[in-house]
Amino acid sequence: GRAPGASRKPAAAARVSHPTGLLVWGESLFATEFRRDRVLVASTARAAKREGATKFAKGWTVFADRGRHCATTRGKVRCARLDGAWGLASDAARGLLFVSSFGSDEVLAFSEGGEFKYALTGDLDCPEGLALNGDQLYVASFLDSRIVAFDLSTKRGRTLALGPPVGVDYESLAFVPAAFDEPAARAARQRAAEMWNEDAEAAPFVDRLRGPEQLVVMGNATLAVSSLHNDSVLTLDLATGELLEVIVDGATDDELSGPLGVASAGAAVAAAADTDEDCSDDDGGLLVASYRSDVVSVVRNCGGVAPLQLSDRRLRGPVAIAHDEEDPGSLYVGAYEASAVLYFNVSDAGDDAALLRRVADRVM
Repeated sequence: GRAPGASRKPAAAARVSHPTGLLVWGESLFATEFRRDRVLVASTARAAKREGATKFAKGWTVFADRGRHCATTRGKVRCARLDGAWGLASDAARGLLFVSSFGSDEVLAFSEGGEFKYALTGDLDCPEGLALNGDQLYVASFLDSRIVAFDLSTKRGRTLALGPPVGVDYESLAFVPAAFDEPAARAARQRAAEMWNEDAEAAPFVDRLRGPEQLVVMGNATLAVSSLHNDSVLTLDLATGELLEVIVDGATDDELSGPLGVASAGAAVAAAADTDEDCSDDDGGLLVASYRSDVVSVVRNCGGVAPLQLSDRRLRGPVAIAHDEEDPGSLYVGAYEASAVLYFNVSDAGDDAALLRRVADRVM
């Protein structure tokens, strides 16, 4: 089929600013801009190389702009507002791109061509990261520290797990850490139980789940959740919401300080991380972008954590990561403080990898 975004009407050219979310879907690369309340799209380096970089010299264009988006369903007009675009997830089976809207407490669904379809609500409180697994869309509800699972067949949500609330400096929003407060955690659990009734009582309380931000499904049974506020990346059981493991603790490792972006690492990318463990060439892992330390690391499935040697002066404040499965050594990094999306190729492709990097510089 056609690549997402291929049938879109001509859109305004744009320059990326303070990217917060990244997603590779087909031959398109999507980026959210939290400050400008919009979603941008460009071709992947792989697609640009094949078609000829000059065709994509304009780089980013606007896929979905800030403000009100409406759709008519069964004679009724329903609207949603894109305000503080953050997380991204794609559903190839339904042909939909999901975008979380931090300011309006919604998740907006767009067609491949950028047409608004509907919005998911359900008492979300500043939604950020998104992750899809089958018919389930997982949403990180930031301020009230919940993971909400939406069944896309019914569009109904349920609380999968909840934790203590976040204290936020609203001038800086999600990038202000706050100290853990045990009394506040107890009070939050009580308030959540009262608000969500049976739903919250059934969901496990995870004290390390404070200010969830980016999400990624690992396999079909585990959800990785980053929390800059708690300086950690957790794994939760997708079926029960129970805490499985704290796999990253930035408080004990300076290179992992302020973990924010998370993504699955293919074998070619994971192999570029030099861990002390005896791992096979086919073993993957989890990519972690550390906002405070300006480092992207790999947590190998076989054990061990190691930074990737990425050389670019623009790698400042990394908050989002994406990997193109059709481009095995690829790594896209959203550098928030540098207002840049960076492409790296860590494979052994030699001249081809170098060409891809040059193409990416022109596209982005």
